[in-house]
Amino acid sequence: MEAKVQDRVSLKKEDLGGTITGLLVIGVLGLIGAGVGCYLNPIAFNFSWLFAFMVFYTMAAGSFFWMVVQHATNSGWNILVRRQLENVVGVFWVLALFFIPMLPFWGSRLHSIWPWLNPEVTGHDPLYHAKAGYFTMGFDAPVFFYVRLLIYFGTFWGMGSWFRRRSIQQDSDGHPIHSVKMRKVSYGMIALFAISITFSAIDWMMSMDYHWYSTMWGVYIFAGSAGASLALLVIILHSLKAKGYLQLVNEEHFHIIGKLMLAFTIFWSYVAFSQFMLIWYANIPEETIFYKIRNTPQWFPLSIGMLFGHFIVPFLWFLGQSSKKVPWRILAGAAWMIFVHMCDLYWIILPVIRQSPIPHWKHFLLDVSCVLGIGCIVAAVFLRNLTKANLYPVKDPRLDESIHVKN
Repeated sequence: MEAKVQDRVSLKKEDLGGTITGLLVIGVLGLIGAGVGCYLNPIAFNFSWLFAFMVFYTMAAGSFFWMVVQHATNSGWNILVRRQLENVVGVFWVLALFFIPMLPFWGSRLHSIWPWLNPEVTGHDPLYHAKAGYFTMGFDAPVFFYVRLLIYFGTFWGMGSWFRRRSIQQDSDGHPIHSVKMRKVSYGMIALFAISITFSAIDWMMSMDYHWYSTMWGVYIFAGSAGASLALLVIILHSLKAKGYLQLVNEEHFHIIGKLMLAFTIFWSYVAFSQFMLIWYANIPEETIFYKIRNTPQWFPLSIGMLFGHFIVPFLWFLGQSSKKVPWRILAGAAWMIFVHMCDLYWIILPVIRQSPIPHWKHFLLDVSCVLGIGCIVAAVFLRNLTKANLYPVKDPRLDESIHVKN
């Protein structure tokens, strides 16, 4: 078995051909297009950039969640797939750089997306003053906003890098102490993850209308992030297997991931319905405004589409066992889940500024430029991570358990 385990465990740069270079070229072109859009229409740029950033931020954050949960539960089935979660988490340093255009020190350009930054708007607003302690902590500048940023990226980037380094170090010395230490640290990381995903979702999306609030917002974003990150993992694993790598990953691993995708499809639907039902029943203007905007004649079809696309379609698709084991079926389901996750974020962010989900062609090009600019560079960094370590932890003490996993 040892000889089989050692078969094609590392990915060399030459195996990727010009993929990384191609992604970087497309990414740079996307960033140039986004920069031109920012110059011509900075308000539209704010929302397009935030949408693109949140797509990749949420999937990376969801990968962090699955990584630490697998350590905390001491599960063995995931050893063959865990390194890909670690590689996804390894892109947080570039995501931190991509947040720079959204930093409040850019001044009035960001007043359109976060109006609480504008003292002319908030000066006489009693609802703002009720929440001002959270936004500014009594400072003239949003100091507390920067503090929270350090917590979010410190958790995902700093601690994510620590887990990845420990895991890679175990590939060299094979000492089980690394597994023990990662498991001990992972308990606290689950709490920090919950804090980071919840309050970053509040800071960057809920505060676009600081009058609005929902006590279920953090759970809603978490549910979508967890499901989309599993879908991303499926696509990564299939891509590597198609190139001749990770042949030890079999239908049993995909079956487990597929069951988790089904579970989080149901969980997202439960949270989405609960949030809507509680807001509808309470009928408080500060809460209902969120759905009022998204139930206009232009946005209503997408709102209903989320019901079918984010729940009914993936629920029925993953309900059968074959959809979780047959390669093309689980791959198609994963691609669909990422697509509807992007639609969900689009539905959350863009109605604040757009009257219709079908944008003007200039705004459409700006959306595409931002997604390609961030996404292609993030993908290039991820591929570079693939080449810097083994594709799975070859000396993890539970590797044999993962190789012979049975459902």
